[in-house]
Amino acid sequence: MQGSKSLMRLGVSALPLVLICMAASPAVAEENTQARAGASEKSSDSARGKAAIVLEDIVVTARRRAESLQTVPLSVTAISAETLVAEGVKNIIDLQFHTPELTVVGGGGNRNQVTYAMRGQTQAYGGALPGVASYFADMPIINQASPPFLDLQNVQVLKGPQGTLFGRNTTGGAVLFAPQRPTSELDGYLMLKAGNYNLRHAEGAVNIPIVPDVLAVRFAGQRIKRDGYTLNLTTGKHRDNVNSYAYRGSVLFTPSGGFSDYLVVDGSGADDSGGTFMMNAVRPNSIVALVYPDIVQYVQTQNARGPRIIESDVTTSNRQHQLIVVNTATYEFTPNFSIKDIFGYQRFSQKLVTDQDGSPFNILWFPLQVHTKLITNEIQALGTALDGKLNIIAGFYYEKSSPSGSNSSQARVFGGPFPSSASRHETSKAIYGQATYDLGDLLSGLKLTAGGRYTWDYRQYADLLAGTPPLTARFTAPTYNFSLDYRINPNLFVYAATRRGYKSGGFNPTSPVPELAKFQPEYITDYEVGVKADWRIADVAGRTNLTLYTGNYTDVQKSQTVSVNGELVGATLNAAKGTVRGVDFETTVNPTTWLNLSAFYSYTDAFYKKFPSSEGNAVDSEFSNTPKTKIGLTGEIKVPLSDEDSAVSFRASYYHQSHQYLWDLNFNNPESRAPGYDLVNLRAEWSRIGGKPLSLALFGSNILNAKYVQQGNPLATVLGFNSVAYGDPRMYGAELRFEF
Repeated sequence: MQGSKSLMRLGVSALPLVLICMAASPAVAEENTQARAGASEKSSDSARGKAAIVLEDIVVTARRRAESLQTVPLSVTAISAETLVAEGVKNIIDLQFHTPELTVVGGGGNRNQVTYAMRGQTQAYGGALPGVASYFADMPIINQASPPFLDLQNVQVLKGPQGTLFGRNTTGGAVLFAPQRPTSELDGYLMLKAGNYNLRHAEGAVNIPIVPDVLAVRFAGQRIKRDGYTLNLTTGKHRDNVNSYAYRGSVLFTPSGGFSDYLVVDGSGADDSGGTFMMNAVRPNSIVALVYPDIVQYVQTQNARGPRIIESDVTTSNRQHQLIVVNTATYEFTPNFSIKDIFGYQRFSQKLVTDQDGSPFNILWFPLQVHTKLITNEIQALGTALDGKLNIIAGFYYEKSSPSGSNSSQARVFGGPFPSSASRHETSKAIYGQATYDLGDLLSGLKLTAGGRYTWDYRQYADLLAGTPPLTARFTAPTYNFSLDYRINPNLFVYAATRRGYKSGGFNPTSPVPELAKFQPEYITDYEVGVKADWRIADVAGRTNLTLYTGNYTDVQKSQTVSVNGELVGATLNAAKGTVRGVDFETTVNPTTWLNLSAFYSYTDAFYKKFPSSEGNAVDSEFSNTPKTKIGLTGEIKVPLSDEDSAVSFRASYYHQSHQYLWDLNFNNPESRAPGYDLVNLRAEWSRIGGKPLSLALFGSNILNAKYVQQGNPLATVLGFNSVAYGDPRMYGAELRFEF
């Protein structure tokens, strides 16, 4: 903790120096706020005959309108479509290797389901909702689901509470997936990829302008198959395979008169073996050791084999499908006022069989099925007033979640059946507004933003097997956002912000006593300061963004095992109070036109001030899914081959993550500690071969074949064992891409 205080003092003391140095630097470029990512700024050196240094000016929608990343008063990491391809980001889990603060862990032994964590905010086991929400085309995504990495415009990671404009359950942040929209150009691409473990990946998209500047459509599709890399000695078959598909169709209709309509239909699915847990620890005097005396020796044998060979008594499987439909209609009454309606529909279904203990012993496994649908509608009013000095957004949000089929599980614990079947119905309503006022009359470049939201949540849980009356609860909460930002010059931006976040409460349906049947919401109030600068030192151009933050976290929802009338019961309780603070740093440096260097660093100091539990004082527990340190380094060399834009590029990236715990109560559960790890990825590409729109690339991920834990079942204090699932081994292959 002392080290983190020193780091914070260092960051605060260095901030004025950074501001002075950056303010003194010549402008790299004039601001360019084009409405599509990937637009660039060119150095004034080009006018003097020197090669232009290009800085990517990514446009983000972190405040529900298009703005330059460098003028948004909050910490945002935006990854463009080109970077996603170059870095080999193929799924949600890969996203964390290129984003400071963001941690992604798998869920339930299924790599297609994930839990996000940022700034100490995550999802507790049990009935708690997530602390980081994800969105596709401005629609929130069902917890169990995740969008395919297909034909994306960019991915934006918003850090810290986003409760004003994005609503509940964003106490840690939000992850926005923006698909490519139809354009007025006839173009597209086709990509084929092959690699080890018999990887076969085909993907493509086509954009068709049916009526120029009025009606355009875009279609995209993806098919991926890959063999598994984990051998189950019991069956002789491999797990951790990939067998997925995705498709998308979108329509953009822009007739005259200020009206536009954007419709996107996105479908995806998988039919694979599911993920793999491996039992890696057991307590000698625990329940499992008493029932199965040979299990201690088995774990020693298993650890000696390593994570790619296991013995499991369960044939696991995963079959899932999701459909997302989003329609955004906008009417511009005047250049200063418009109305937008965002309607969303999502349906998710899954049948999963998972072995939670990952051993040949009949301890804990279950088949389950999930069928859920979500309907949302949001109406926004956007406008400017007072000669453009006042910028306003206000809206109403409605959400309804309900079953679309059976939601049940047939858990097996030591061979005994524990069936469950439940029905969940939830609604959420909110009104919100946010205004930004230009204080240029007082100080040129100074702006003040204030926003607020009020949310009404209703949750219902019915146990269909017990036949008891359903549990119901209502939760309400205000959230807010205040920020002051100052644009010192076109290339230097500083801000300070404070925000209030709220995560809804829920139920403990297995509780035998009424007082534990429901848990309350949790809240966080944070304070953030940051600087965003484009700079030049001699002929070297760069961009540096630095953020410092601290947050007070109250009524924290944590999973615990409590004793009720002599019976152990798992429950989520509002048991904790804590502080989360840290540093977020990102920089890009272009020493020449052929060399690009980038780096990120984040340090998260999260600690509890209060955490009582039935197992003792848990105040010394570390926040789960929260590594203290994340470091990323990337270098790319691009060598031109001709005047026809043909080039050869070499790209290397390095990622480091310190240890994390996979269980909330870890002060007495050292088995839940996942060690830190390092990853190295490489890519070599020959673009525009012979001046044609054809590219060939060789790629490799996890080149050093690091063995790192991706998720776990840290049940040592409950059943006496711990099991973990490991990340992907070394992957390599070739990629052919044709654009037209």
